[in-house]
Formats: sequence, structure tokens, C-alpha cells
Amino acid sequence: MSRFDEAQERNMILFVGSYLKSQQKAVEKLEKILKRELTACVIVDDSDMAARAAASTANKAVVIECDFSKETEIQKALLPYKNRFLAVTCRAERNIPLLKKVVPHVPYLNTPTEKSLDWTTDKIKMRQLLRGYDRSISPKFVVAHDATKETLDKIEKIVGFPLIIKPAGLAASLLVTLCYHREELEENLKKTVKKIDQIYAKKHGRGEPQILVEEFMEGSMYSIDTYVNQRGVM
Repeated sequence: MSRFDEAQERNMILFVGSYLKSQQKAVEKLEKILKRELTACVIVDDSDMAARAAASTANKAVVIECDFSKETEIQKALLPYKNRFLAVTCRAERNIPLLKKVVPHVPYLNTPTEKSLDWTTDKIKMRQLLRGYDRSISPKFVVAHDATKETLDKIEKIVGFPLIIKPAGLAASLLVTLCYHREELEENLKKTVKKIDQIYAKKHGRGEPQILVEEFMEGSMYSIDTYVNQRGVM
């Protein structure tokens, strides 16, 4: 953690994976609050052509490209700016695995822990933690590895219908399907088992390819932001 006086000298915000218009506006707003000029630094994976192209159009931003599969490459990429970073952040679930790789290289900044980032992006771990906290707020679920009769029977007994099939480590609703009866479950589960390895590789899925089959809970849906400080106050 930087001392307060050191933080006053830092002037760069590190954005991981992308730098969206909303984030650019947030930097402009923060500049007015702090009454000083800030610089955006965007670090992207050099294998992600779309992210590289988008970052290159960012207004007045320093763009860093590196191989995120190698820790030493991340270290080298950040090294010239490490004394300038005031904060690090990212947007979109697909960028959280990249943030997780950056976190160990900026231990002096306020960040989530690597473990907590796993919990927020792996749907199976998330459900397990929800059930540990309060079973009533977690849907019933089964982790499926195949579409055999035994697996279908287990899902029907434990989860019931309607239900949702979803990969544990993919974002943007990829391979997510809603099923109302066994025939739909069998057909869609077979398709997911067949495609999941390929799509995980293509979309850089988090963790091992796993399939979550869970209860479909009807009702109103809300998006909730929770801000937690260093003392656990929300």
C-alpha cells in the first residue's frame, strides 16, 4: 500500500483488458474531483486482436500489449509505470481473468484478492458459497460432465424443471439454455457437452470446462452494486 503522500504524486489509472467510453468519462470526472490531470494506461493481451484495435482508438491513453500467459511479460510491461499507478480496475466479466493476473504485480494498490475473483467468475464456486451462506438464496444445482441416462435422472431428481444449462466459466450467455422438460434437457445437454471444450478454448473460459445445471428461479431480476471498503463496511 502506498503512503498517502506517495499517492498524491501518482497520476495513472490502470485499465485491464479494455478502456470503454464510460471509463473515459469516469477519468475526466475524477480529474475534476482531484483537481489534477490523470493518464489512462490500458493493458491488453497481445493475442486479442479486437481488444488491441479498440484500445488503439482510446483518447490520450497509454496502451500496453503483452502476453498474459507469461508472468514475466506482464511484469516487464508494467515495470516502466509501476511508480505512477494510482488505481487498477476493469470492466466486463471476460476481463476479470486478466485482472487476476495483474493483481500480484501491483500489491501496493487496493484490489480484490485473486481468490475472490475466482469466486465471482466461476458459477459453481459462486453457488457453493451462496449455499454455505444461505441455502434459500441459492438455486438447486448439479454439475454435469455428460448426458447419460444416469446424469439426466440425477438432474431431474435434484433440480427438476424448469432448469437452465450454463457453462461455469463463460460469459455473455454462451451455451446458456432454458429447458422445460426432459427431452429439451437431453438434447441441449448433449450439444453443450459436445461444444464446451471448443468454445472454452476460443473464448478463453475460466478454469476447467464444467457444466452447471440449475433450477430456474422465476421472479424479478435485479442488478446490484456493492462497494466494500478495507474494513468490510458495505
